[in-house]
Amino acid sequence: MLRAIVVSVTLVGLLGCKPPTGKDEYRSNSDLRNQTLRDCANGTHPSSRECVNAQDVKDLDDLKRSL
Repeated sequence: MLRAIVVSVTLVGLLGCKPPTGKDEYRSNSDLRNQTLRDCANGTHPSSRECVNAQDVKDLDDLKRSL
């Protein structure tokens, strides 16, 4: 019985998980990238991995524009 409850709770928790937004998506969607960076800057974005991905894409874009 306890095992069934633990398995059920684990499965429900995993259903809410999604992989972090990747760099390809941030490259193709500047609005999403900018919103993510704003949320990261004010501490409201829940995923530090997405903050890093969005910042990496922004840094590369800024570098390309400066050349």
